[in-house]
Amino acid sequence: MQVLRVAAVLLFLRGSFGATDLTQDQINTILQAHNYYRQAVSPTATDMEYMEWDDSLATIAQGWADGCDFSHNPNRGDTYQGSVGENLYTATGSYTAGKETANWHGEVCDFTFSSNSCKDGAVCGHYTQVVWAASTKLGCGVKLCDTLATVDWNNANLVVCNYAPAGNFGGQKPYTSGTACTQCANGNDNCSENLCGKPSNVTLSAPSVTGRECPRSGAARHASMLSLGGVVATLFMLYMP
Repeated sequence: MQVLRVAAVLLFLRGSFGATDLTQDQINTILQAHNYYRQAVSPTATDMEYMEWDDSLATIAQGWADGCDFSHNPNRGDTYQGSVGENLYTATGSYTAGKETANWHGEVCDFTFSSNSCKDGAVCGHYTQVVWAASTKLGCGVKLCDTLATVDWNNANLVVCNYAPAGNFGGQKPYTSGTACTQCANGNDNCSENLCGKPSNVTLSAPSVTGRECPRSGAARHASMLSLGGVVATLFMLYMP
């Protein structure tokens, strides 16, 4: 009976973070990184919403991460009320929270907002989901996988982040450009650091980890699939209405 009590306590503790294996500090780091990149978009967004953590999305994300398959969860919206977007990231070596977000954001180097287009041969969908103005909820999970299906990697960390409402609808820009907070979904009475609905007592700071750096104007571009943590890969989903 003592073993059963211990197991129940462990299950409760895991559930207190939305059934995610991420620590509270890691959750805060990932969420902070998302909101920092959202408030810093260029051009400025009129309708960028502050993003909050969602335990239900974290439960879905962790459940999929536990399966150790580097492919999208086709059923991620089955138990969630509303559409669910998804970004995936994997890397060998030790896991540093926020590194996945920095790598996703790094795709901004290949994204042109005015034409809503991505450089030929490049991927920008992770970035556009991170800064999708209407995506207000975030939940993530992480798993160290002995073997990662689809890519057949060993000892790789799989990070799954789910978003609601989902972004990356075909043909739509991730946000509307213009004066910050002039087109907030619930008005602009509560606007802070260019984010609609951001609590004034929350301060955003630049992430301590960095991803891909955009080259200066005129400089040659070089995109590497290697990082200090080992091999890195990312995967995103495009939605078509």
